[in-house]
Amino acid sequence: MHDGDAIYSVITGSAINANGKGKSLTMPEGDMQAETIKEAYRVACRDPAEAFYVELHATGTKVGDPIETNAAGKVFSKGRDVNKTLRVGSVKANIGHAEGCSFLASLVKVSMMLHQKEIVPNIRFQKANPKIDFPALKMQVQTELEAIKPEMAARDGKWVTSVSSYGVGGSNAHVVLETAETVSDLIKSASVTASSDKKPLHLFSIGSLTEPAVGRWKDALVQAYDGITDDLTLRSLARDLGRQSRAYAARSFAVASTLDASTKFSKPVLSNSNASPKLCLVFSGQGPQHIFMGRQLAEVYPVFLDSIRENDRILVEKYGQESMLERTGLFVPGVECKLAANGVWPVQEVVLSLVFVQIAMVDLVRSLGIKYDSVIGHR
Repeated sequence: MHDGDAIYSVITGSAINANGKGKSLTMPEGDMQAETIKEAYRVACRDPAEAFYVELHATGTKVGDPIETNAAGKVFSKGRDVNKTLRVGSVKANIGHAEGCSFLASLVKVSMMLHQKEIVPNIRFQKANPKIDFPALKMQVQTELEAIKPEMAARDGKWVTSVSSYGVGGSNAHVVLETAETVSDLIKSASVTASSDKKPLHLFSIGSLTEPAVGRWKDALVQAYDGITDDLTLRSLARDLGRQSRAYAARSFAVASTLDASTKFSKPVLSNSNASPKLCLVFSGQGPQHIFMGRQLAEVYPVFLDSIRENDRILVEKYGQESMLERTGLFVPGVECKLAANGVWPVQEVVLSLVFVQIAMVDLVRSLGIKYDSVIGHR
């Protein structure tokens, strides 16, 4: 999450067992299936009643479905709030039985549900098997696309779900998944997005074997990502492009908030792949101070703002000085700067502001995975 990676779901617990000698090769054993559910939730340190959805194996058979659903229902209904009905479904209703890959299909489905915050419906479900008492089990088959709501989350604010998968011969497995983010995280993120009209900037670095190929690569990217504004998608793209471009001799870059026809890339240049370049960060001396210095970086990159605040903490606790942030109002988004807009400040404020912003820049560069050899500043 710190790196901005897209986390679709987090597997927090799993369990497997086998029926042994059962009634037949193909008939499931409800008690053994229930044991895998209990064990998976024990490993995940979760109560099954916290789950809002469970992906059943559910092959659509008259014998197997009631055994599986009733066994699962007894586990999930225990201690469950009557107002928190458990949604159930099976990807097999939508794409058919994937046989050896059926669990992976279910895992992808549930992970995408958690990521998109929508519950995928079971298609063509009309009438429940009379041997399954869904109301008594506090269950309902999901037949409509439904948004995943905050009230479906567990006590700690995370959304919890799980997947059942069973095999011919009596193998049973259950996996618990949950979101990495909480309800409060999404509310906070939405609040920040709504309160700021500034879009984060990304470094798009592209490379190819020849300079003309770089131009074609740029056009292909713009066509593919035109209109995409999701920050996580663009950050992931920028990171992957940066890694890829290092392997090519011809390179170009652009700094922009999105990729579209107006995005201006630099003129392609040829780099010597045989050389071993050294990266040096060079910082200026007095002069570039400004009342809005670092504001946009602080709004977009938590690492930058955390570094600024850590510098201020050291200044106060270790050196016994007054808080520079409180005294000046610099850096922190939403706080009015108390210094002159023309940049003519007392020497102490100029020096501290430059030291703070330069250290924070180094921390930000390091957090982005950029490796440098040296840092040079003003003496």
